[in-house]
Amino acid sequence: MSTAFITRMKAELKQFELNPIPGFAASPSKNEDGTFNWMAWEGVVPGMKSTAWELGRYPVFLYYNDRYPRSLPLVRFKSGTFHPNIGSLRYLKIPTGMLEPEFLSANLDVRMIMLAIQHILAYPDLDLNARLNPLAFCVFIAKRTQYDAIICRQAKIYAEKQISQPTPPNNQKNN
Repeated sequence: MSTAFITRMKAELKQFELNPIPGFAASPSKNEDGTFNWMAWEGVVPGMKSTAWELGRYPVFLYYNDRYPRSLPLVRFKSGTFHPNIGSLRYLKIPTGMLEPEFLSANLDVRMIMLAIQHILAYPDLDLNARLNPLAFCVFIAKRTQYDAIICRQAKIYAEKQISQPTPPNNQKNN
């Protein structure tokens, strides 16, 4: 992990703390020795108002790599979420067109990523490459009322869930 990466992530944390987005939370996780793990962040994304997701507060983990901001972090939900863009391993596929790393790299930050996650929950990417949950995709397309009812029930459950320490993916270093 480079010094430039750590400096950037410290600046992002400071910006997030100085200009919080109501309902959102994000901060680096902690290593066993109490130091920050700048590559693994935990957060909460509230459901978007006036959608079936509205009541929920969704715990997410962001796993960065040294290529950030030219490479988006992996986004993983704490527990299962019924959504066309979230697969069985609970990773969210962020549409590449939503946050173009090459275009936004200078301005991309955790705030933008968290807002993008909120947007994707309410408005899934239906592109073939983004469909990680075929059942959720089919219900979303063919039985939208049933899909919204599932999401409303899920949102009520997530309204009560708490965040716990993230577990980095197998290929992620915990420095």
